Amino acid sequence: MQFVAPEFIFGVGARRRAGFYARNLQARRVLVVTDPGIIRAGWLNELLSDLEESGLQFVVFRQVTPNPRDHEVMVGVEMYHSEGCDVIIALGGGSSSPINEVVFLRLTNHLRKLPATVAMR
Repeated sequence: MQFVAPEFIFGVGARRRAGFYARNLQARRVLVVTDPGIIRAGWLNELLSDLEESGLQFVVFRQVTPNPRDHEVMVGVEMYHSEGCDVIIALGGGSSSPINEVVFLRLTNHLRKLPATVAMR
């Protein structure tokens, strides 16, 4: 697995650039991590449209709760593997950003157990 330092893309129209950035990482299938508030705001649909227009496949991990727990991380890791993903995009902040970071940490370090402090921010 290739490690690329995370990029934080933000600002007006940032959701419409996700496909461009994912393509630069040679993505084929993206795991999108988000939460119910972002979905209700309609932002997820914008991002997914951009990924689709860029010719990328995707799967959405939407079972993110405030202050995500370790079992949520493991669901994200399993989804990443079982769906054949090669890039992770966190849409939003709050809950989706930390769980995205810990899922990536788990994927790249093959940890058996996560220390309790890892998920804290």
